Amino acid sequence: MLSLPRLLAAQAASEPPPGTESVVRAVRAWSHVEIDGVLDEEVWREAPAASGFRQRWPVDGAPATERTEVRVAFDGRAIYFGMIMYDSQPHRIMRSILHREGRIDKDDRVIIALDTYHDRRSAYVFELNAFGTQGDAHFTNERLIFPDDWMWEGVYESAARITERGWELEVAIPLTTIRFDPARMQTMGVAFYRSIRRKNEEVTWPHIPLAYTGTLEGGMDQASRFAPLTGLEGLRPGRHVEVKPFGIVGAQKVEGVLPGALRALPVREQPGGGPLLQPPHRSLQRHPGGRAPHGAGRPLLHRLPEPADGGSKAGGRGPAPGSQQHGPAPQR
Repeated sequence: MLSLPRLLAAQAASEPPPGTESVVRAVRAWSHVEIDGVLDEEVWREAPAASGFRQRWPVDGAPATERTEVRVAFDGRAIYFGMIMYDSQPHRIMRSILHREGRIDKDDRVIIALDTYHDRRSAYVFELNAFGTQGDAHFTNERLIFPDDWMWEGVYESAARITERGWELEVAIPLTTIRFDPARMQTMGVAFYRSIRRKNEEVTWPHIPLAYTGTLEGGMDQASRFAPLTGLEGLRPGRHVEVKPFGIVGAQKVEGVLPGALRALPVREQPGGGPLLQPPHRSLQRHPGGRAPHGAGRPLLHRLPEPADGGSKAGGRGPAPGSQQHGPAPQR
């Protein structure tokens, strides 16, 4: 009788090499893809589906008990994933986590692993549940280090919904979020993972046997076992620029004289007493979707301390001598 390690090794040896049976082809989207969790765009009818997911747990290599289909599209802005997770009991789909980077592993979820350089060693990881809640990471050398690799924060769009046939998901990963080699971008590596929580079932495409055990569920850090993602043509890396304004103003109380560091800034009297310092320009932080955070674009106003022989007519207190006032931390 073979021991479990030998049995797993024998099973891994019998697996076909990556790419001999599993390939997914992306198609170009010539019209806008709305990320709303509804796969009704023409491109989803044209793109071939990756299906035939197999269990990694509980029965390694067995067919999945619920069908999963994944389609991939692209344009000059992003790579898109359209996924249908069929479920015979959609009312029992588990979803509870709404905040980003939460414990999504407690819900029904999927993982998209994308080896953009096709080096079979590194990949981006995008984790999503049936709400479309996001988690993401980036690893190298086929090993995801916790928590460091989860500190990577990608900017991308996702939307999910539960339907009468299961749950559906759309994801758009902008080309500004990922890095890749334009000279070799026609083929990337890809793998998909799905968990069905009520059944304690984990399935993957392509099949990654239990013998390939890493630090991420479903063997999703085993980039050497990923399948080829082909058909990507004409992609060009984008330039991603984030502006994160932050200001520190120092003040020191000098009797009868404004601090020298602040003399160049305009000062005006305000109803209620006390001079009001107003920076000469505004700062805006560019956010995904074109939105600025609450309060962005308005100058920060810092009230200077009152003279020693007077008090604030409004009852407020200024900073202690030698203290620093910090602008609000930038929002992501």
